[in-house]
Amino acid sequence: MDTTFFGREFGILVIMDSVSEKVVYHQLVKTERDEYYHVALNRLREKRLYHSINYLRWSSWIA
Repeated sequence: MDTTFFGREFGILVIMDSVSEKVVYHQLVKTERDEYYHVALNRLREKRLYHSINYLRWSSWIA
């Protein structure tokens, strides 16, 4: 899970599956805010993909 910015007003939040190394979620963002991570993880929970993501280092930060 990472957010990368290109300039000051454009960024992309990307979450990858740690097993397949494929992108399972992406979203264009203007800032790095906690709510974007919450929305992303909730969408993955809805798709039942949350368990396969390497999120352990983020779980205590986001929860």
